[in-house]
Amino acid sequence: MEGLARWRSHKTVQAGKIKSIEHHSMDANFLLEGEVGDFELTVDNKVFARGWPSIGDYIVVYEDGYISWSPAKAFEAGYTIMDGDHR
Repeated sequence: MEGLARWRSHKTVQAGKIKSIEHHSMDANFLLEGEVGDFELTVDNKVFARGWPSIGDYIVVYEDGYISWSPAKAFEAGYTIMDGDHR
């Protein structure tokens, strides 16, 4: 997904730190810290069936297109930003 920085653990994902959340009945709009500026992403609310992220947490996009979220502390402890991407 163009616009988000790439991160690596034992797999490569794209992710952005949440700057703002606009919640609607069927989906949510997120403003994320992107690779070279802010990045907007709309996500179906079904993604958040097990919990809701907060400002400062991460939206994570896996190589197969699956979208999830991660608390900031856990994400930053498990991933390292790849060379050439900014944070």
